Amino acid sequence: MHSHLIPGIDDGSKSVEHSLEMIQGMMDLGFRKIITTPHIMGDYYRNSPENIKEGMLKVKEALAKAGMEIEFEAAAEYFID
Repeated sequence: MHSHLIPGIDDGSKSVEHSLEMIQGMMDLGFRKIITTPHIMGDYYRNSPENIKEGMLKVKEALAKAGMEIEFEAAAEYFID
């Protein structure tokens, strides 16, 4: 499922708090693992493996601090034009 849970890198979550709210909603639905997929899109979202990984680690840290037990990984949605 395509998702935007790393804050501030595309048109998804704007804050770590918002990310945690969305993840909690997914957990409430029974999700046990999330692989978030931010955009990589030419002139709009110039994401890289490095900044995606950095953002993923921030979210994982926030999840741990909040006591939210869910697997959280990242990939990307590449827009090829």
